[in-house]
Amino acid sequence: SGATTSWKFTYTEITTIPVGTPATLAEAISDYGATGYWKLDEASGTTITDYSGNNNHGTLAGTAGTDYTLAAQNGYLEFKTATGKITVPDHNGYSIPADGAITVFMLERRATEGGGRALITKTATNQGEWAIVALGALVQGVLYIPTNQLISAKQSGNIPTAAWCAHWTILRRPSIPMSYPEHYVNSTTLSSGLADSGSPTTNYVNGTAPLNIGGGVIGAVGEVAIFPWALTTAHIQKMLDLARAEGLIP
Repeated sequence: SGATTSWKFTYTEITTIPVGTPATLAEAISDYGATGYWKLDEASGTTITDYSGNNNHGTLAGTAGTDYTLAAQNGYLEFKTATGKITVPDHNGYSIPADGAITVFMLERRATEGGGRALITKTATNQGEWAIVALGALVQGVLYIPTNQLISAKQSGNIPTAAWCAHWTILRRPSIPMSYPEHYVNSTTLSSGLADSGSPTTNYVNGTAPLNIGGGVIGAVGEVAIFPWALTTAHIQKMLDLARAEGLIP
C-alpha cells in the first residue's frame, strides 16, 4: 500500500577463532585457519603437498637416500644433510601482519644438535623476514629488519635429541607489545628466553622470499603449519592433547 520497511542488520565480527572440538591434529590445524600446512608424509616423489587449501605445494631438493628419506620416522620426512630442503613459493599468509602475528607449528625429531641449523626460514639475500633455527639444544625465533639488525629469543628448555617434540613459535611485529618470539615446547607453558639483540622497530619488511623447510636441520620433521595469527594457550593445549592422543609425541 505504498508503505516502506527499513531493515537493519547487525552482526558481531569474529576476531578470534574458537577452540572447538577437533577430533584430530590435522582437523585442528584446518579449523584454526592455517594458511600453509605440510604433513611431510609423502612416500615418493619430490612434491610436498600443502593441505591448507592454498595449493602452495613445496619442492623437495636433494638426493633421496643421501640427503633425505621419505616416510622415515613415524611416516615423516627425515633430513640427512643440510642439502635436504623444501622450498615453498611466497604467500602473504606466511608474513607477519602489520597489526598482528603468525604462529609456526612443527613436529621435530632432531638427530643431532649443532648450532645455527635452519628449521624453517623465510629469508633471502638482502631480504630477511623471519627464521626458526636449531641453536644447539634450543630453538631460536628470529625477526629480521633492515640493515641486518634482528630481534631474537631462545626458548629456555632444551629439546632432546632422538625424541619427538611439538613446538609452536609465535612471531609478532616488532612495533607492537610482546614483540619478541614466544615458544611452547611439548607444553602449554610459555618457554622463552631473553632477546639476544635488536630493538623494537616498525621497519619489518613483508618480502617475497620463499618459505624453506629444512636446509640445515638433521632429523625428522612433520606436520608443519603456519597460522596468520597468534594461537592462544587454549588452542595449543588442544593441539598438544591431540598430538599425544595420536602417539606423535611422548
